[in-house]
Amino acid sequence: MFRVLPTYIFNDEKTGLREKLRLAKVGDFEGIDIDIKEVYTLTKDHSPAYVKGMLDSFNLKAGVWQLPFSLSSDQKVYEKCLEQLEDYARAASYLEAFRVVTFVDSKMLKGNFNFYVERLSAVTEVLSSYGCGIGIGVDDNRHFVSPDITRLLKKIKSGNAGFVFSARSWYISGGEAGELRRTAKDKIIYVLLGDISSENKGSYLPGETGVVNISLFLTTLAEIGYDGPVAPEIPDRDLLTIPQEIRVRLFGGSLFKVWKKAIIERR
Repeated sequence: MFRVLPTYIFNDEKTGLREKLRLAKVGDFEGIDIDIKEVYTLTKDHSPAYVKGMLDSFNLKAGVWQLPFSLSSDQKVYEKCLEQLEDYARAASYLEAFRVVTFVDSKMLKGNFNFYVERLSAVTEVLSSYGCGIGIGVDDNRHFVSPDITRLLKKIKSGNAGFVFSARSWYISGGEAGELRRTAKDKIIYVLLGDISSENKGSYLPGETGVVNISLFLTTLAEIGYDGPVAPEIPDRDLLTIPQEIRVRLFGGSLFKVWKKAIIERR
């Protein structure tokens, strides 16, 4: 596993990739999620090797990138985006950014199941050509492993779709290590770490309240062999108004603290 700086920390379009990489090192991250449209433009304006060299110069790994369109988009928009997805996936493969994520509304998924099967099947087919897999997140805190997502994944023949896991959702659904151990490591695409209040409400930085047993969560992931990106979840309170460098240090420091604690307890 490796700690990644998520793109949502940057709430403006002025911060370029090189500055993002610098800030990732300031925050003691080991990798960084990428803005695929930015990366694609850079590979066109310069070269794939140029962009890969930027990451290598900061000794950072590529984390995930967001599917650059909604699965529920209008048909014409969806078809156009699907065509461009191949260009994005090719650019991502040069950076070894083989993990993609998207989030769906649980009610829409339940009510339009076959629609999502059809669209996700087409998306995974394009991604598989470039060695990419996609993780699906859902706003269903009742189940850590959503039954609807599990059912959806069984319908995807390409085999390159999996889960986005949240430590908060895991805690709310019971916080059992066994549920994590039953998940194949290749089905976990992305992991989000956050905390919650003692009343099971809100979203906090990793380890901020100490309610979620993040050490157990991380050590169990390590035991099953998950080796992908782990990012801090954005808290409810507005931290995106404070200066970027302070913001990155805050997110990175909270993540590193629980990371170090998990390593010590695992020993």
